[in-house]
Amino acid sequence: MKGELEYKMASVKDMDGIVALQTKLAEMHVDIDKYYALRPNYQAAVRTFFTEKMKSKEALFYVAEFDGKMVGYLFCSVVEGTPVFRFKKYLEISDLFVDPAFRRKHVAQRFFDEAKRFAKRCSVDFIVCNPDVGNIPAQKLCAKNGLKPIIAKMIFRM
Repeated sequence: MKGELEYKMASVKDMDGIVALQTKLAEMHVDIDKYYALRPNYQAAVRTFFTEKMKSKEALFYVAEFDGKMVGYLFCSVVEGTPVFRFKKYLEISDLFVDPAFRRKHVAQRFFDEAKRFAKRCSVDFIVCNPDVGNIPAQKLCAKNGLKPIIAKMIFRM
């Protein structure tokens, strides 16, 4: 594979590529469990949601490109804590996706490193990532970066 991976902060101009990758991520989750069933026209809602989030100083969109094509993206944002616990705010990694053809090239690690830098700039208390129980590579990436499991989310379908 000739060429070089390039990384940058995303802008609204990158939205088509981000939505295309988010579609792959969403479909991967549907394959894991029907819990992740997608809404009709969800891509338009994702575009609107991400476009709005991009305006926030407490959100980070970071992308990887190869030969001008987007091959990965990271979306994370600062979340305010509840008044119950000591922590005031944390960074939640909501989306981290790398096209399968570009995995094992340290792209996800680069995204995680960027999330850590952003977390420090935002003075958060910790970082949270919620990989699906069936997504072992994501769990390994989190563990490699010092995240530890603290809760188990359980679901009862109605």
